[in-house]
Amino acid sequence: MHVNDDIQFLCKECGWQFPKDLIDNLIKEEEESIFCEQCGTENHKKDFGEQQISQKIQQEKTKKLHSLFSTAKKKGKEYKDKIKSQFKKK
Repeated sequence: MHVNDDIQFLCKECGWQFPKDLIDNLIKEEEESIFCEQCGTENHKKDFGEQQISQKIQQEKTKKLHSLFSTAKKKGKEYKDKIKSQFKKK
């Protein structure tokens, strides 16, 4: 599954693209608005649209699941190798 990193959050006034950390704060900390660092305009969560925010939330969940799956896969191999080595010793 490919994760789309092309979701852009742009200032409604000047078109400046908000950096990831500001968007993360808007979504994760449930802030209602963020200020454009370029022109100072307040951009409300509703200005970005519900679908755009939902896509970003889903994107973050997908990234986390991929990371967890990779970690679990690596740990699973480590544990499998440890168990096999224990059986070989007996």
